Amino acid sequence: MSKSSTHKKTILIVGGSFGGLTAIQYLNSDFNVILIDRKQFFEYTPNYPFTLIDPNYIDGMTISLEYFAKTYKCQFVEGTLISLFKDKALIKKSNEEMLDILFDYCIISTGSQYASSIKPENEIKTIKQRKEQIIQQIQNFQNYKKVLVIGGGPVGVEIAGVLSDQFKNLKVSLWNRSQDLLSSFPQKSRQLADQILKSQGVLIEYNKEVNELPLSEFDQVFDCRGNVYAPNFMIGEFQQYVDSLGRIQVDEYYRLKYHQNIFCIGDACLTPNNESKMSYNAAIQGQFTGQNIISLEKNCKSLKKLEGTANFFLIIINKNNAIQCFGNRVSQKSTSYKHSLKNKAIKSLQGSYFYSFVSSFSRRMIILISSCQKRKQPYHHKQS
Repeated sequence: MSKSSTHKKTILIVGGSFGGLTAIQYLNSDFNVILIDRKQFFEYTPNYPFTLIDPNYIDGMTISLEYFAKTYKCQFVEGTLISLFKDKALIKKSNEEMLDILFDYCIISTGSQYASSIKPENEIKTIKQRKEQIIQQIQNFQNYKKVLVIGGGPVGVEIAGVLSDQFKNLKVSLWNRSQDLLSSFPQKSRQLADQILKSQGVLIEYNKEVNELPLSEFDQVFDCRGNVYAPNFMIGEFQQYVDSLGRIQVDEYYRLKYHQNIFCIGDACLTPNNESKMSYNAAIQGQFTGQNIISLEKNCKSLKKLEGTANFFLIIINKNNAIQCFGNRVSQKSTSYKHSLKNKAIKSLQGSYFYSFVSSFSRRMIILISSCQKRKQPYHHKQS
């Protein structure tokens, strides 16, 4: 596929999730945008635990990428990026056809996976298939007796919490490598997570190293020990950008060092700040990248970069309660707030300015958290 015959330059966006879809809305008016994704839909994955309570919830947290592409006047291709070059990409379409796409700019927004089916696996292509998968999971849990969750980070805590609350027949165990749940979070959140999960009957084992999954001992094992990266398309000279974990290393503007027409955002990238792998951070990165590409085309020397990261988490414990971490402030909060964020995200995705509310919200949090931290430190003259 050659570049557009119009005067507009072509931008290839690989991955239809938070960062990629945000970038499109800054770029679709001035560029010929082509979106590539291996599946046909976007899913608001932060609310996955709610689908284990009600499988119909999946209908409200997904949207067709074909619909999105029509709304924002870009082209959608269902396929997988096979290999990347300096100005073109080799794509394997869903019908097995191989396609060369030439581009002026490329944004890699391929995200990450978990070892367990918390996110849609590669064989899940449609919303219908995803819903069928969720329904099957719920039926399984109703018949299972023992489930193990490995990893006491926010994902592991959420899965253990929802399963123990929703399925009273289940004996839920949680194995954690360190001596605390949520070890990178404030102390109060660790204590709350331990207290609430134990009150729901979760059997927690700390300082538990797992070298091999004990699949024969449990009806299901959720491996929640972090993100899994598979940038198989980064071959040849592009291998230099991939670290030992599979993350794509970028500069403070989310660009590859020696290929500055190629950007990487969201879970897939490793920035100098090493931001938390959160949906709103990916959305802000998509916004900044879109604005920076427009600035580059205008020969503007001043580009945007994310100076700090928002430390805001809502960790679902059961159908009604979540642990909220706002900077170092920790409290229990109703899960209705997380429902609200999802509703705003999907509604905006269906026709208004996608994630503008998340961007402004997160930037306000950065300012507030920074100001709180500065109050504890000696006064320094504020730079304009």
